[in-house]
Amino acid sequence: MSIPARATFVYRGQLHVELSRIRFLLAAVCATFDEVDAVLLSPGSGATADEFEAFARQFSNVRTCSFVPAGRTAPFAARRRVTAVIAPDAATIVVVGFSAAAFLPDRRCMVWCVNGIPEERLLHRRTLSQRFVVWLGWRAAKQLR
Repeated sequence: MSIPARATFVYRGQLHVELSRIRFLLAAVCATFDEVDAVLLSPGSGATADEFEAFARQFSNVRTCSFVPAGRTAPFAARRRVTAVIAPDAATIVVVGFSAAAFLPDRRCMVWCVNGIPEERLLHRRTLSQRFVVWLGWRAAKQLR
């Protein structure tokens, strides 16, 4: 089985806080694929689109860069923007961050959960509402298959 030449890398997180993790993962994706479209789902204030583009352009394989505000208050608007920036012919979509699932279009993708698993929260809090949030998280992740 051959690896497709192009991939879309989607990361949900704060650029300045998680810079070393993003750099490591984007480098791994760029080492695997010939062309990479990079998308940052920003959960709040912090980096700007220009800062993300300057960061992503350090990698020679990065073809396009997209910065999408993806806070909890506007998941549907963010989802529409992500759907618009992912190339229709993108065969492989690499997603980092469990919470990114809510912002993805209904397409098959490869998901990497490097930020932990939803059940990790239950080690600290076991309320009914927290169990429901974990159930919703897994339900959203199952939709990506």
